[in-house]
Parts: sequence; C-alpha cells; structure tokens
Amino acid sequence: WRLVNFVYGVFDLQGTPSVAAFGNETARDFHYFCDSYCSDVRLRLTPDASPIRGDLAGLPPAVFTVGTEDSLIDDTLLMYAAWRAANNQAWLDVWPDGPHGVGHSYGAHADTTLGAACRARVHRRI
Repeated sequence: WRLVNFVYGVFDLQGTPSVAAFGNETARDFHYFCDSYCSDVRLRLTPDASPIRGDLAGLPPAVFTVGTEDSLIDDTLLMYAAWRAANNQAWLDVWPDGPHGVGHSYGAHADTTLGAACRARVHRRI
C-alpha cells in the first residue's frame, strides 16, 4: 500500500468522549451502529472490531481527515496518535467547522469547497 486514507473512522467500538459530547441522539445512533456491526459486546474490545486496540506496527503511511464538527473526532485523533506511536508515518488533517464525512468524494461533501480542499490535500500526498 502506498497510502491509507481515513476520512473519520470508528476505531473504538466502546465509544470515545466526543461521541457522548455530541449529545444523546448521536450516542444512540453510535450504539445502534455498534450493535448492528458487532452485537457481542465482549468482541468490541478485540482489534478485529476496534482496531485501535491492535498491533499497528508496520502499517503503511496514512492520512487521517476529520472535521471539528464530527462526533468521531476523538476516534480519529486517538487512532492517529496510536498509528504514530507504532512508528508509522501519518498525517493529521483537522478541518475547522468541518462536518462528519467532510473529505468524502461522494455524498453531501462531494461538491463543497471544503470537501474539495480536503481531497486535494490527500491527493498531494499520494
């Protein structure tokens, strides 16, 4: 792999503080997603379900992109730190006022100025 591009991410199915900080509806949606993805709460503690809990050594370079208005910001910040702690090359792009999914190449942010700027920065790194 030349580069891994993470546009936000759920890296810990136990939930991070930012999920709760965005309010009850966001937390409820997050837990619904977790229940649907991994119904066995014990398995959520394993690296297969929560990759931040795994051995990250030897992974390819990565870009972590997230907006400050994304409830998954802590997942992204913590995974970036873990990626770097495992001696992997990584870049962190935190976009002020950026909403959830700001760097996607499709959907609501496909044609926004901010979305295009996020993608352009990633493309320069490839």
